[in-house]
Amino acid sequence: MNTLIKINLVFLIVFIFIGLYAEDILLERIAVVINETPILQSEINKGIDIIESSPFYSDHIKDSLKNHFIESLIDEKILYQISREESIKIDSSSIYMNVKKYINETLKSSFPDANAYEEFLKANNVNEKELEYFYFKQRELSFIKQQVLYKKMITLKINNSEIDDYYEENRDSFYIPITLDLYHIAFVIQPDSMNLMSVMQKVDALVRSLKSGSPFSEVAKQYSDDESSKYSGGLIKYIRYGDISHEMVTFLYTFKESDTLIYTQSREGFHIIKIENADNEGIEYRQIVVKFNIDRDDSIRIKSKTKEVKNLIENGNLSFEEAAQKYSDDYATGIKGGFVGRIPITSIEGEIKKMLENLENDKVSSIMNSDFGYELFMVRNKEGGYESSFEDVKPFIRSILEGKQIEKKIKEIIKNERANMYIKRMDG
Repeated sequence: MNTLIKINLVFLIVFIFIGLYAEDILLERIAVVINETPILQSEINKGIDIIESSPFYSDHIKDSLKNHFIESLIDEKILYQISREESIKIDSSSIYMNVKKYINETLKSSFPDANAYEEFLKANNVNEKELEYFYFKQRELSFIKQQVLYKKMITLKINNSEIDDYYEENRDSFYIPITLDLYHIAFVIQPDSMNLMSVMQKVDALVRSLKSGSPFSEVAKQYSDDESSKYSGGLIKYIRYGDISHEMVTFLYTFKESDTLIYTQSREGFHIIKIENADNEGIEYRQIVVKFNIDRDDSIRIKSKTKEVKNLIENGNLSFEEAAQKYSDDYATGIKGGFVGRIPITSIEGEIKKMLENLENDKVSSIMNSDFGYELFMVRNKEGGYESSFEDVKPFIRSILEGKQIEKKIKEIIKNERANMYIKRMDG
């Protein structure tokens, strides 16, 4: 949903800020005149600033984006003029109430929790008030367009063959991928207790040194066993979460806002980590890695432990959540009963994806090899994995085709109106 909303917001969010801050505009230079209606330079500047901050902006299309925005703004002003001439009455309070209902009952419920919704707002650089205005403008303009066509007695005609053709051409888009609540228990291959004790003593000494004020970068250079980062003071430059190993990504994402030292364990050893910078897309951090040596006996021992835990769950001695809390070496998910999150199966690759496609709800998976050792999985609320039937999507397709027809006819109306209007752009 985030990507779709981002794309839609590139231009429409511009009108949010114009609408919200129009009352602050004083006497300024006029950029465009449409009959007697002015467009102020400040309106355009606000829009251009927002467009330039968009992730879809690039310098080589700057001029075309600016021109497209100004022309869109002119078309919108013309549409409002047409609505006044046609005496179209807009029930703003009703539209606003419908928007509030949509956000509270539909949009928010599509996110797993309130934090995910807040992350969505943050990712799109809007607050809830601005989002409400965005949807309000969408629905207001949609209402005006439909009423303009009604007043001008223009009807829409969608025949069944058009719907059939659209369905056949876009069948892939009507496939509903599998989504599921994913749980796992991680078993990290570790050395025997004597070897592990020696490593932990070194980790403890390094942590005490850092807490006493020793610079992280200097300690990393001197003591880290990670050859790829130690010489840069343990620095791992900004990296996208999708490029981080499976065993580290959940931990780093969970603690991305931490301002204290954090610790985790991987197959390589123990990691002492200090977050430098992080957002929802990636992270930059420093680490000190204390490696331990593992051998075949260690691997056999941990696999045997994994089998024992699997049997405990299958025999009903422990629930999957209880086993995760007691045995998982993935602390970030272990404290949540092994819950990783609700995810689309398309975000997973390889053998684990194939296994999850066939895994039934509330059943324990076979033992899976991982980058750091072994894993057990469980899924719940598994949905999707099928193509929507034609009858199910037929109303949706009709609405899409109607929307395209509306836009086409409104553009024709605006084009004809432009021919009879005085429009002057002060930039030439």
